[in-house]
Amino acid sequence: MSYSIYIGNAAIKCDEEDLHAYYAVEEVSLPDAPQWPNPTFSRGSQVTSFGDISGDTNGRHPGYSSMANWARDVGLYDLFLGEDGQPGLLHPHPGCQRLTPEIVAEVSGARARWEAMHPDAKPGWRDGEDSSLAKLIWYEWWMKWALKNCQIPAIENL
Repeated sequence: MSYSIYIGNAAIKCDEEDLHAYYAVEEVSLPDAPQWPNPTFSRGSQVTSFGDISGDTNGRHPGYSSMANWARDVGLYDLFLGEDGQPGLLHPHPGCQRLTPEIVAEVSGARARWEAMHPDAKPGWRDGEDSSLAKLIWYEWWMKWALKNCQIPAIENL
């Protein structure tokens, strides 16, 4: 099982069957979005899609445990998953939460702390690269983009 997380503009959608209205983030692909080469498997075949970072799109799909472990490792567990009964950005599941400059500052701070603790880290998915840094860069970039370019900047969890 995994999350499907999208960052961008929230738009009102409606389920025509039961007329349930809800917010959903519009999917976007941008050529200047952060992306890294996929790892090559031992058979020599290139990975065509990597479930965690989705190329130049605003969506990623981490497993539940993978997301929790990463968020804990980089100091963002409370922000994403909540604490002491308070929901995080990924709750409710499914759901959509508005992004704020304070949320982006928290992610930027986590990235700065990570880079200070790992000064030689190179973001990416291949051996010797730091996937935690790659994820921090991805979240920070898309959150900043959403705040700058979207009428209703949001993070959606499907």
